[in-house]
Amino acid sequence: RRALSSEKPKMNIFKKNGSIELSLGCSNARGIIGLEIKINGGQTSVYKYLAPYMERINLNFMKIREAEILPIEELSYQNRKWYFDGKPITHDASFIILMCIDSQNKYTLLSDLITFSRK
Repeated sequence: RRALSSEKPKMNIFKKNGSIELSLGCSNARGIIGLEIKINGGQTSVYKYLAPYMERINLNFMKIREAEILPIEELSYQNRKWYFDGKPITHDASFIILMCIDSQNKYTLLSDLITFSRK
């Protein structure tokens, strides 16, 4: 079991010329773990991604049309349902949560949510 660092990744989204980029800030990071959560027709799928640490990630490879960052504290999972801001997520939704792995093999806290829609 790996210990958590007390750091939370810092994120910003930049939109320019039809491109969407994510800037990510973690100190001493060497890798990224991404969890993509898809809610589709009441079914939930979770995909895990591992990548080397990058401070800037172009999200066009995921065919993302729109993206925004929302606070992770508003997301919860209870009784087999996802909630945001205390309200059940009833529509199809996709979001990504990131963690960094630092140079001491510790995971950071969870990032805020990146919600997105695909092209």
